[in-house]
Amino acid sequence: MAKKTDPRKKSSVSKSKAKKVKTASKTTKKPVAKKAEGKIVKKEKLPVPWLLKNTCQPVDKKFLKKKEVPLPKLFATYDESKLKFKTTEDIKPSNKIIDQQRAVRAIHFGLGIEKPGFNIYVAGMEGTGKTSVIKSFLQNIANKKQPANDWCYVHNFEVPEQPIAITLPPGQGKILRKEMEDLVEQLMIEIPEAFQSEEYENNINSRMNYYSEKKSKLYDELDKIAKKKSFSLKSSRMGIITIPMKRGKTLNEKEYNALPEKERHKIEKKRTELEPKVLEFARSIRALDQEAKETVAEIQNALGDYLINLAMEDLFKKYKNHDSVMEYLNHVKENLLHSILEYIEDSEEKEKDNGEIRTREGKPFMEYEVNVFVDNSKLNGAPVVIENNPTYYNLFGKVEKKIEYGIYVTGLASIKSGSIHRANGGYLVINAIDVFKMPMVWETLKRILRNQMAFIEDIGEGHGLLPTSGVTPEPIPLEIKLILIGSDEIYHLLYSYDEEFKKIFKIKSDFDYQMPRNQRTVQGYVSFIATRSHVENLKHFNRSGVAAIIEYSSRLVESQKHLSSSFGEVKDIIIESNFIATEQKSKYINREHVEKAVNERKHRSDLIYNHYVNNIIENQILIDSTQKVIGQANGLAVYMLGDTTFGRPNRITSKVFKGKTGVINIERESDMSGQTHTKGVLILSSLIRAKFARRFPLSLSATICFEQSYSDIDGDSASSTEYYTIISALSEIPIKQSLSITGSINQKGEIQPIGGVNEKIEGFFEICNKRGLTGEQGVIIPIQNVTNLMLNNEIRDAAKKGMFHIYAIKSVEEGLELLMGYSAGKIERDGLYTKNSIYRAVEDKLEAYFKYDKAEGSDD
Repeated sequence: MAKKTDPRKKSSVSKSKAKKVKTASKTTKKPVAKKAEGKIVKKEKLPVPWLLKNTCQPVDKKFLKKKEVPLPKLFATYDESKLKFKTTEDIKPSNKIIDQQRAVRAIHFGLGIEKPGFNIYVAGMEGTGKTSVIKSFLQNIANKKQPANDWCYVHNFEVPEQPIAITLPPGQGKILRKEMEDLVEQLMIEIPEAFQSEEYENNINSRMNYYSEKKSKLYDELDKIAKKKSFSLKSSRMGIITIPMKRGKTLNEKEYNALPEKERHKIEKKRTELEPKVLEFARSIRALDQEAKETVAEIQNALGDYLINLAMEDLFKKYKNHDSVMEYLNHVKENLLHSILEYIEDSEEKEKDNGEIRTREGKPFMEYEVNVFVDNSKLNGAPVVIENNPTYYNLFGKVEKKIEYGIYVTGLASIKSGSIHRANGGYLVINAIDVFKMPMVWETLKRILRNQMAFIEDIGEGHGLLPTSGVTPEPIPLEIKLILIGSDEIYHLLYSYDEEFKKIFKIKSDFDYQMPRNQRTVQGYVSFIATRSHVENLKHFNRSGVAAIIEYSSRLVESQKHLSSSFGEVKDIIIESNFIATEQKSKYINREHVEKAVNERKHRSDLIYNHYVNNIIENQILIDSTQKVIGQANGLAVYMLGDTTFGRPNRITSKVFKGKTGVINIERESDMSGQTHTKGVLILSSLIRAKFARRFPLSLSATICFEQSYSDIDGDSASSTEYYTIISALSEIPIKQSLSITGSINQKGEIQPIGGVNEKIEGFFEICNKRGLTGEQGVIIPIQNVTNLMLNNEIRDAAKKGMFHIYAIKSVEEGLELLMGYSAGKIERDGLYTKNSIYRAVEDKLEAYFKYDKAEGSDD
């Protein structure tokens, strides 16, 4: 590292160096070279301002005219004479998709492949009509397909906690439910009537009389045996009681106890001999009672089976080809009679208790209800479901829980379908961003699509939390095409970080945000405007109004050669233009109404922008728009705040010093520089080295700063401006502050296109216009951005009067010449830049820096 010297000892140091050089010249025998070197060390000083000792070559005025963008290229007007109608009343409404062939083909391809995994991700900017296109496209396809089957849940008589899913042709679910309701209602009338009929009672009575006679006969036989042994029989709840007799008279307990012990012993001996006969009688009576009960049950079952078979005969015939329904009906047949008899018995007991008809706990006969889980009776084709609120339960269904007596109660009727089930056999459309806002939805959705089975489970059970009691419905097979609508960013994130995504969504449909501006697409726009006027009940447009909408559409995409596909924004401006026309009591919407609607939309959102402008006008934010200043230029930036986007100038300054630290980005050093901005600074550093470190190493320390910037800076559109400020600081040639600059640069010094060109130009124009236009002001843009120009009326009027200028350039040299008014220069045969040029001034300064540093380092 070179030693730093004390300025106060400069002369002595110089003399010392001179002596050393002189001594060296004697030993090396090269006195002339060393003398010259000694002369540099002794007399070299930092150069005086370059312009004070040189005369720069001014730029030819023809150059300025050549670089100025012609008036017709500042805005792409649409010739309304090309429109072959008077008003949009003459145009028939149409829902035809406008110029999205790539996206439509992808959708058609994806929908045509009915295989697992060929679900569709529809990508594109918000408002490009993705959802509308999907709706109309799906409806056309769905109408050509057969309606999906109904799905029902029925009671599982073997495992009641696991209801069984059965499928039926569309509309048959409701019919089966009604048939089961009618069946139960019919049998609830017929069975009690049959059991109360005279024939049934006579049959039961005759059977009961038969068993009564047999019991009486057995009793008489036992009674005879008992009397022979001097006992009397008495029936009680405890059974048959034997009572001792004496002289034909029964003995009470007192009389029995008064008998002599020997006589009592004899009586008990006889009782013991009689006991087996009594027990045998009791067994016989119980057997007869059981036989009687079974006989009654057989009669009841026979009668019930007859009535049930008769009532269900048509059902068995109707559903003989539906195995799952037949299995269910057989279970119903086996259990229905018992349920009805139990219900009647419970009701009779309740009626005896308090005169009220008793119902079983809860609703009776719930096990015979049919839960029509998915009803497709009203469909004319395959189902199309657009789920706007894809919560877990809205998508995947649920089992509702009701609180009764402090506990959760569920049942067959509590099973509710989700969008997945309703779209089964058809198409489901969901917005991607909505899916990721809802917890546990994405993982469950992937699992269902992967397994092709639609589960219904509590959100806790499905994710390892505490299980809840209730029913667990049988999963149903899933045949569904899922269309996920989202942005490109979400698609690329999922594709990169979710391994299952690419297996489940094999088709991507890309909706472009713009379309070519040609006769075909303009005609599509005309149809769109006419359709909106009809559908929204708006005033119709005349030709000037339609031309204004087309121009507004081009402004939305910043292109003279394209139209916007963001039909949402276009529709909004159509509606707002209608309001303006209504206020002005105009029959039709014309250009004036459209332009006023556009201006009012901007005015509603530009409060913050107005504060920026006022701060600049009041010199709270320092922006010069008239002077010439060394190392300072006006760059342009775009700010996006919510629904408003605006451009504003930024003062960019540079300072240069002797040294070797290179270009220091103050924003980066203060952690306020984004990666793209940092890259731009590195590129301009490389460009400076490429242009001026050819003959000697670069000795330069420079700083770049966005003045009065209090937030992060990103983007490389200011890299050309930063380059100009460094060149100005090095050459000490001032920059016109009346010109603002935008454009990025590459390592070859070529100017590259940027975004937001219209907002940037309008932002600088607003400042100049409020201060007063001088005729010298303007903006320098990359030449590639000329096709992006769709400037407002004020700028075009000012340009027409020669009060504001738009220049387009290809290289940094052209930018320097516009900003400084002098020739940039080029490398001549001697390897130096052209005399009296900007680059020659820079080269001279850097060479002086190098020599100065070299001289200072000679003490090392």
